[in-house]
Amino acid sequence: MAFRRKSMTIAEEDAFVLTFEELIDEIETLPEYQDDMQESLAMLRRAVCYNVPGGKQIRGRGVVAAYRALVDEPNYDTIKETYILGWCIEIFQTCFLVINDLIENSENRRGKLCWYLLDNIGDIAISDAHLMSGVVNIVLDRYFYDKPYYPDLIKLFHNIHLTTCLGLCMDTQSSKTGGSEGYSMERYSKIVKYKTGYNSFFLPVSCSMILVANKTNEDDYKEIEELVLEMGLLFQAQDDFLDCFGDPRLTGRFGTDIAENKYSWLIVKAFEKANSEQKELLLANYGLGKQSSVKNERTVLNIYKDLGLLHDYRKFEDATYASICDRIGKLGNRIPTSIFAETAEIIYRRNK
Repeated sequence: MAFRRKSMTIAEEDAFVLTFEELIDEIETLPEYQDDMQESLAMLRRAVCYNVPGGKQIRGRGVVAAYRALVDEPNYDTIKETYILGWCIEIFQTCFLVINDLIENSENRRGKLCWYLLDNIGDIAISDAHLMSGVVNIVLDRYFYDKPYYPDLIKLFHNIHLTTCLGLCMDTQSSKTGGSEGYSMERYSKIVKYKTGYNSFFLPVSCSMILVANKTNEDDYKEIEELVLEMGLLFQAQDDFLDCFGDPRLTGRFGTDIAENKYSWLIVKAFEKANSEQKELLLANYGLGKQSSVKNERTVLNIYKDLGLLHDYRKFEDATYASICDRIGKLGNRIPTSIFAETAEIIYRRNK
């Protein structure tokens, strides 16, 4: 279920959704592939329609909201471009989620079975994720190739793609080694910076700034970077908390972080506070993969509670939100604070 943005009218939200449907129709009728690839195009359409809608759409709608804040009188054509870019980012993010669900043996995503579990799709989900990534490139070429800012847009997507892949690689490697090499908040922050911060918060705002390049410069990008990366840290820590203590009816998925040995905010914080006996119990019950039982997971959760991590998390969330608001208040006059204030308000104390 998408989060409502006060900066978008109901009509704009409807137009945003309609744009997705238009893009999907175009995917299945790509003329250069019609003769030989109709079956594959139909499968691609099914993968996109199944996996992309239904999320929070913080990233996609964030492009629209940021653009509206940057310009005084937005015109229809450019607003339409923000819808398209918004969906490019949503598809872009979904590619990573589809592969990540397979790696982490997740069962549910957005209230539905994960794509790889549907109709015995299995490892083919990796191929489908790459196909969806190709859709992003096609859409960017089709709608923005003749724009003067096209090179900047492509460079941005390429950079964020590599950045996210590097973050996910570090996350995967850290989850493999886990407690054998210890846990540190410094390493956790580095993972989150690259796997979450740039693609979830820097990319949407940067897209909108590129559209109105005459009102922004390099200093503006530097000014927002630390701010959006702190948003990414809060957002990921929230995901980690909700994985263990969230309501699956709201989050749309059952948590797997404990079983899959994820390098999460909770396990890092637990090792900061645990005594030697608690650490031994954590190492014995955390990250057992398919061998993990309800008893193992309950043991870990009980240690989290005994260590007061629910209280620590709320303190962290409140302090990080306050820090984000402080950064927003110190932004220069060239960057409207509403771009970030609305997003910060949306994610603060979220439960899904």
